[in-house]
Amino acid sequence: MGWKEMKEPVLLEEYADDVPAVSESVTVQADKPKGEWEVRAYFTNPKGLGELAGPSPGAHTGFKIYRDGNFMYSLDGGPSGPNGQSRGLGNLVFNGSDQQLMNNPDGLSDLGEKTLTPPKGVSGELFAKRMLRAAQEYDGSSPYSLPPGDLGFRGVPYNFDPSLGQYGLEIMPGRFTIAGNRMSPNEFNSNSFAAGLLDRAGASSNISAIQRHLSDNKWAAPGLEQPLPQRYFRNR
Repeated sequence: MGWKEMKEPVLLEEYADDVPAVSESVTVQADKPKGEWEVRAYFTNPKGLGELAGPSPGAHTGFKIYRDGNFMYSLDGGPSGPNGQSRGLGNLVFNGSDQQLMNNPDGLSDLGEKTLTPPKGVSGELFAKRMLRAAQEYDGSSPYSLPPGDLGFRGVPYNFDPSLGQYGLEIMPGRFTIAGNRMSPNEFNSNSFAAGLLDRAGASSNISAIQRHLSDNKWAAPGLEQPLPQRYFRNR
């Protein structure tokens, strides 16, 4: 069922006190369930590129909104790609189209989904709306960057062989790495976007909780340590 085909459309304008007005109505693509709202972090490894990070593989962090256990929409950021005004990976953008909001990827099974804690005194419903509002307030102007790293092989010894006069590599069981687990100062990626939304929604304590969850499972999310600054969000 499409967002505009549901029997009881829910317009974002209904939440005028929590969600900024938008030029075009956006409707929720599901029958409207009743019950508690939850914001959950989920993790993916786009195109397997997270395996190129080290010392731990790097995951992309996004959010899914649930009501009464039913998926409602997701919140994600990513690179725009090069265009007439940007090069390389382009700008960091909010994936906010109807189709993108309704995307419900499986995520990494070994990491699962982590339910986040609303700010003190804030209901799960208001927390979810704050997250959506924060995503809509991002102005899309930050360049998208990748974490820096040294070209090498994770876990592989570089042994000098005098008979060869050069270094020898034992490829297995190590993994080829090109990126680290932290961003350079003043550079941001999709995980920075996720952390920036939590910061904007008053729920920044969840950032360290997500990092612990990843670390416990031997993953990292470069950029969570460097939230997108509030200067990239439009004033309320």
